Amino acid sequence: MWGYDTQVENWVINIQWVSKLGITQTLKKRIKANWISFGDFIREETNLIGKSWKQVLPFILLYTFIGALVRNLVGDTMKWCLEKIIGTTYIGPENLISAITSFRAILLLPVFGIIISFISIMEIEALIYGFSMARMGAKPTITGMMAASLYACKKSAHPRNWLIIFYVVLLLPFTKVLSLSNASSLLEIPGFVEQYISDNEIYNLIYTAIYIFFVVVEFKCIFALNCFVLEDIDFVSACKKSLRLIRGNFIKTVSILGILYVVVHIVIVSISSVVSANFQDLIRLVLGSNGSLSEAYRLANTIYLVKRFFAAVAYPMTNIAALTTLYYVYMKEARIKTERPKVFNESTPSVRQKLIAAVIILSAGIYGLMEVRPYLGYMTAKPHEPGIVAHRGDSVVAPENTMPAFELALAEEPEWVEFDVHETKDGVMVVSHDDNLKRVTGKKVYVHELTYEELEKLDCGSWFSDEYAGLKFSTFDEVLKTFKNSNIRLQVEIKPTKYDHELEEKVLQIINDNGMHDRCIITSLKAVPLKRIKELDPTMITAYSMYIAWDHIEDITWSDYFTIEESNVTPELVADIHKAGKKCFAWTVNSEETVQNLVDCNVDGILTDDPQMMWNALDKADYTGGIRKFMNILADRLVEGY
Repeated sequence: MWGYDTQVENWVINIQWVSKLGITQTLKKRIKANWISFGDFIREETNLIGKSWKQVLPFILLYTFIGALVRNLVGDTMKWCLEKIIGTTYIGPENLISAITSFRAILLLPVFGIIISFISIMEIEALIYGFSMARMGAKPTITGMMAASLYACKKSAHPRNWLIIFYVVLLLPFTKVLSLSNASSLLEIPGFVEQYISDNEIYNLIYTAIYIFFVVVEFKCIFALNCFVLEDIDFVSACKKSLRLIRGNFIKTVSILGILYVVVHIVIVSISSVVSANFQDLIRLVLGSNGSLSEAYRLANTIYLVKRFFAAVAYPMTNIAALTTLYYVYMKEARIKTERPKVFNESTPSVRQKLIAAVIILSAGIYGLMEVRPYLGYMTAKPHEPGIVAHRGDSVVAPENTMPAFELALAEEPEWVEFDVHETKDGVMVVSHDDNLKRVTGKKVYVHELTYEELEKLDCGSWFSDEYAGLKFSTFDEVLKTFKNSNIRLQVEIKPTKYDHELEEKVLQIINDNGMHDRCIITSLKAVPLKRIKELDPTMITAYSMYIAWDHIEDITWSDYFTIEESNVTPELVADIHKAGKKCFAWTVNSEETVQNLVDCNVDGILTDDPQMMWNALDKADYTGGIRKFMNILADRLVEGY
């Protein structure tokens, strides 16, 4: 243990409810010891950060900027290569599989993954080096940290150390338990994939089992990164060394890092709130007493961005400082002698290394200007307020895609309402998100297997609450008639199956019979039905719903609008879509925190399950544009993943 704290001891002993619950004296002593241990750990880590923050913090900020540009360059290069492979100017859902399964792509994609992993490795190992220098009484330098990162990168390139790539590319982003690098966050599983897995019981069970396994492996090898850069051993040996250090300390390590995360999170939220609350006063101070600000500078709009920025800096710094602290403590407890690591002798930057660093920084700056320049005017232009799209009606208050949900949406008067249509066995168009009805009825039956009469016997409301027990599925025609006398426009998503018979023709016929041609757009995740709609009626507005949208999607001739999964929406993408005279919507947004970024991207509409929440978020959003908008976009890009 790391000492003795009388105040903590007395506090633990005086907790009377521990005795009332019947907890043994042994457990009480263990709780007391752990609290003392954590208190000493905090002091050790705080002291470590205090000795090195003047060097570590500028390095993180510099590396965050360079890393963001490099990630962008790598991403653009990867997209360009994939597009050349399949012969298109964009990558969307309909050509993604062919793009990533071609022989050349199979050879290329691992290369890009390795490049991203090296960016992460360089950042992590540089910080470990910096904190270790401070721990051993030396003063770290930014150039020394960059030299150490190049040393670690060179070492990682050896075939015997390739396992570190697996650790950084798969374990860290997949588990999202411990934030050590900004770059690795780009390799996380997309949100829509996680949602799909969570909706399937078998997939969710498998995913959970794999997740738990990966978390255990991650923590068992948690000190491998320290051992790898600080000792002259390969990564496999580093993992074995970590297993030795973590033996008997697993629960303690997990507990300490968990409590540390909570503490850091509370501090970040507190600082973010204070900074955001005083943001107007700060700007007035900079601009002078006559400076004026739009009333749109509201507290809620800046907290999220400030919090993410602090998180991008604080989490890697505190987590790596924590691992460094624990590494030396466990080395001491295991009676393993710590010598001056080889990297310390090799990390004094040479003239060549300084020149390489200067070239990297200069190239990053030039590339950044080249990337921003075409969109500079757009990135500072005043954004407009996007329309609200009630996704499946008001599906937070009432069961999705049902008449109560649509009636609530009708009363709330969003600009759009979105819903999904399927065809029954006897050709009736009904409103349902899934062909498989188990999620909303509890019975594994399919729309295409049932006649409408059979479908009417199913209850699609009880799963939501007893208040809606006995609720029936609605027909497409009924929903159109509900909105016919309103000003609300409709987004009709068609989900064809191989069992359909002239689905597109029937959808168009029902729309025209209700006189709703000019108030409906037809969307789909698949390209084929949208192409068919355009063949049948070139004047019908179509919208391609995309869970991945790379590069020049505005070139798609059979789509007039685009509805894009929110994590794929960027200011550049929306600008290109608008230049082509088309519109862009983002889906599905159920948190206020991401709304400001979408406003800055200038999207035309936002799909949400909770229209009331979205009203509040848009009411508080900032529409001033100018330098504030540009800085928001820049900061969002730098701290992507937090």
